[in-house]
Amino acid sequence: MPKRSASYMEDRRSAILDAADACLDRDGMGGISTTAICKEAGISMGALYTHFPAKDDIIFALAERRSGERRSHYAFETTDEMRRSILALFDLWIHRTDRLRGEFELLVAKSRDLEFVRVMELTETLSDLRNSLEKLVDSGELPAGLNTLAAAEAIEANLIGTTFSVVIGKLGVETARTVLLVLLDSLGAADGRMSE
Repeated sequence: MPKRSASYMEDRRSAILDAADACLDRDGMGGISTTAICKEAGISMGALYTHFPAKDDIIFALAERRSGERRSHYAFETTDEMRRSILALFDLWIHRTDRLRGEFELLVAKSRDLEFVRVMELTETLSDLRNSLEKLVDSGELPAGLNTLAAAEAIEANLIGTTFSVVIGKLGVETARTVLLVLLDSLGAADGRMSE
């Protein structure tokens, strides 16, 4: 067999992850079997194992990919960018409830696996959000006394909670967006609600 270029191998690996992503979104964690992934990707089992020695390797790589997507929404430099970015993530999850369900199922299925939790970069994701908030404090867009850790935790919990409430029918989309905006706008209040 001729040697494949690094670019070719990366493209194949990415295509396998796209297939695993589609299986997760469509069928949940139960749909991520190596057989289903091969069928979705249009490849043989041997080709799959060339790129991923075990099913868990696929799940870890998929978790890493999804974590990176979420982290990209937590990088902002102005309060306007913060609002747009957080609402864009909310809108992504609302309009792709399959994606949100898949992410929750990944977390639940592997939450006891410490290596998986590390791969999901849960603490790093929160740290990215906190760092962006600290930049806003440093630039004067948010009050100097803002507890950026508490604010980051509140944003993440509110984002997940409102999205989940919409998905299960407890909140309308516009109400949930308003709840998120009220929280984001309250960060700029100088009344000490989230001060250190």
